[in-house]
Amino acid sequence: MIKGEQVTRTAVQSEVVLPVGERGEVDYSGVVSGQALATQEQIDAADEVIRELGFDPDTVGATVQFRRPRDENGQIMSDQPMTSATVDALWIKKPMPRKMSGEEFSYVQPAPAVVRPTKTRVRTMNRRSDKTALVIPDIQIGRRLDTSGQWHNFHDVEAIEVARMLARYIKPDYIIFNGDNNDFPSLGKHGADPTVCGTVNWTLQQNHDVYAGFAADSPESIQRVLSGNHDNRLPRYIREGAPELIGIRQAGANGRLGGLALTMDWLTNLQALRDQGVDIQWLEGYPNNDYWLNDRLRIIHGDMVNSKGSTAAKLLNNNPMSSVIFGHVHRIESHYKTTMGSGGRPVQHSAHSFGTLARVDGAVPSYHSSLGADESPMRYFENWQQGVGLVEFKKGDAPFNVTPIPIHTHDGHVAFFDGKEFRPTAA
Repeated sequence: MIKGEQVTRTAVQSEVVLPVGERGEVDYSGVVSGQALATQEQIDAADEVIRELGFDPDTVGATVQFRRPRDENGQIMSDQPMTSATVDALWIKKPMPRKMSGEEFSYVQPAPAVVRPTKTRVRTMNRRSDKTALVIPDIQIGRRLDTSGQWHNFHDVEAIEVARMLARYIKPDYIIFNGDNNDFPSLGKHGADPTVCGTVNWTLQQNHDVYAGFAADSPESIQRVLSGNHDNRLPRYIREGAPELIGIRQAGANGRLGGLALTMDWLTNLQALRDQGVDIQWLEGYPNNDYWLNDRLRIIHGDMVNSKGSTAAKLLNNNPMSSVIFGHVHRIESHYKTTMGSGGRPVQHSAHSFGTLARVDGAVPSYHSSLGADESPMRYFENWQQGVGLVEFKKGDAPFNVTPIPIHTHDGHVAFFDGKEFRPTAA
């Protein structure tokens, strides 16, 4: 169709001169920019242009501008033959897939994925070298009497029962009571409060019964009882009010004095439990008393409270050389920190609090608590959580694992551990 007298090739633009007299102006209605915008005449002409340039129109596409002559009024004469064509762009056509019938077409299925279980190294704990400890925080045994004659406990009987259930199930090597096992409000700043007077003997008996109960549930467990600031109210009361009784001892046989009297060990009669085979000991000397489970983990009661933040983080920053389990704050907290030890060896330390077994509804005398007209405690929910903690460890310089076990006070005192649910029998 096109017999050009001259063909100009450039990298950007090529022009083919058509043998139809004098050139007219550009006819933009004939721009080929995809076949949908062009007439069949223009498509055929564009293919001829591509061939004139030495390419195959089946593999090379082009944008072509055609020119037609104008009449004396300047209008393009669309019924006249095209006089020239300019190629603005060339490109390689992407081959389209051949249409296939359903019988011809087939999918290439990927090979099935092979999923294999990861290799594991699981070792059952050795009871001779691997130890467990159940930590019991802040029971705060105590009570007050309102004007109607009703007693209101400070400790939570149902939470203590759940803790005993866990001890019976776990059978830990150690049961550690980490302080504030008693409240003793009448021996502290609440001494003038008549609703708490006369409760010391009852408190001591309840305290003994708690240790006896845990011994019944887990007879082989070693029990260690740390004094907290509330437990320390009794010896301080003696020291400040009756200093002559400091260090007083029982009378002994053969003219020799016996053991110390008026100690917490003596007053709670732990000797009666020892006579039954229970390994139990009270550790006085708050706030510097402690118990080391292994060379890395120290248990204390604590004397620090960060009411608007993490006490665990603050305590760990103040004691960066060892990990610690503490009480006193009545909140469940954990904080981890990695430091550089001797020789550049990284050392991970942590601090943990497991909450409390005291009531959290305003019954315990505190900064926020108050009494009604009948001297009964007003309902107020402290930012406290109930729970206990389990520690798995080896003796010596060895790592350990700490598992807080919350007791969900407001959902029936339920606790979850090892895929099991623990609820008080009254729930």
